[in-house]
Amino acid sequence: MKNLVPLFLALAATPVLALDKVGVAVNVRTDGRAVDGNGKTEEQKRFLEIIVTNRTREELTDLSVKWVIFATDLKSNDVTKAGKGDVKASVYPQRNEVITAQTVTMNYTPRHAERSSQSKGKGSNKKGGNTTSKTVEASGNRYKGWGVQVFQRGTMVGEAYSTHELKTRM
Repeated sequence: MKNLVPLFLALAATPVLALDKVGVAVNVRTDGRAVDGNGKTEEQKRFLEIIVTNRTREELTDLSVKWVIFATDLKSNDVTKAGKGDVKASVYPQRNEVITAQTVTMNYTPRHAERSSQSKGKGSNKKGGNTTSKTVEASGNRYKGWGVQVFQRGTMVGEAYSTHELKTRM
């Protein structure tokens, strides 16, 4: 048993070999205002600034950077792909490559109430009658998050996600 302790400590201190030949960092950018509301509907425009870092001492060629921007369908509450792309890249040793994804636009109407007034009649107030309101449920697609995967000749060498749950939706 005493002989196993040093072995266990050596294994615990050994760095885990990751699939990440490249580091992936992502900045989500807005194109215009974060939410551009023009009344009842709102518009979101997002694009990704993807920074791919070569952690090796050799040039990485034939890289395929796949990205997805996800949205939530407000009626069904399902997660959908609002936009996706695939960009080819090469990165020199110990260097970064910045890739800008195309802008994705998402439109939605938040849940809200609409007023309607009834005609004047018995029991109505002096300002124009009774008013009622009707709830209008949310609809459209609202920004949810992003995912990026980097492949070299079909083998994944790096990945990053805004939330862990989106990894399975790539």
